Amino acid sequence: MAVRIRLPGGTLKMKTYRELRARERDRRVPVMKMGSLYFVWSKSQSPQEKPHRQPSVNPARLAPSSVFARSANEGGDEPQIGGQ
Repeated sequence: MAVRIRLPGGTLKMKTYRELRARERDRRVPVMKMGSLYFVWSKSQSPQEKPHRQPSVNPARLAPSSVFARSANEGGDEPQIGGQ
């Protein structure tokens, strides 16, 4: 069972190896091993520091407009690839 100690700058967690999350095993967060225990530091995030979620992107909007552009010489209704 993990033990969490809340401190002013974040949370200090004591865990065994099987309780570690992937980011803790990969050492993407500060981790220190003492014997069979791992000490993990999780910085508390203030509302100003929280990462912003990127809005989901519609794949149809990723295509450049030139892909669907018609050539000035052609009057066809089908879009031409690469502006040809």
